[in-house]
Amino acid sequence: MVLKVTWETKQEIRGQIWEKMTEEEIAQFPLPCYGRIPNFVGVEEASQMILKLAEFRKARFIFSAPDYVLHHIRELALENRKDLLIATPDIQEFILLRDIPSRMVRKAVTIKGMYKFGTQVRLNQIHSPLDIFCQGTVAIDRKGNRLGKGKGYGDREFFLLKQEGIVDNQTLVLTIVHEVQIVDNFSKLMRPQDVKVHIVLTPAEILRF
Repeated sequence: MVLKVTWETKQEIRGQIWEKMTEEEIAQFPLPCYGRIPNFVGVEEASQMILKLAEFRKARFIFSAPDYVLHHIRELALENRKDLLIATPDIQEFILLRDIPSRMVRKAVTIKGMYKFGTQVRLNQIHSPLDIFCQGTVAIDRKGNRLGKGKGYGDREFFLLKQEGIVDNQTLVLTIVHEVQIVDNFSKLMRPQDVKVHIVLTPAEILRF
């Protein structure tokens, strides 16, 4: 399947990405990937790329969406002694993971485990800004424009945190994708409130915008 280079809607882009990842067996558990932030073959290698970032090494406080594709990044954050803030599915609440014993990290970053090992927090209880904001992605272009699954959760998470001063101008926005999720340019479909990405991790490279 060859992706188009012009699109009329965001949903058209999402549909093509989901179809291509399915046809080429790039998507992996949870399946099917349609309607989801897709997990992909090579996610471990892409996640490991974060260790090459000076910004990650310096970071103390990281946010992650609950997407399965970010599972390994959450593990790496805790293994490297970062404080980790996670939004629960549908942004019902926020959970803080801190000082998790190494043997418990793998369990702590799951949806079930974050409730067991983390602390539910109100955003007005947090007084430190985030260093890195990690978000899952369906498609991203070479201008740093990102598409999620279409529910608006990613942008809502960002702006909720921004309202409380937890996201500021120094916060790095990062995502992780397979190479087939990167397309040329869909800037014309974006709105001013759509959050742009600064760094993209793939299994083969790090892209900066």
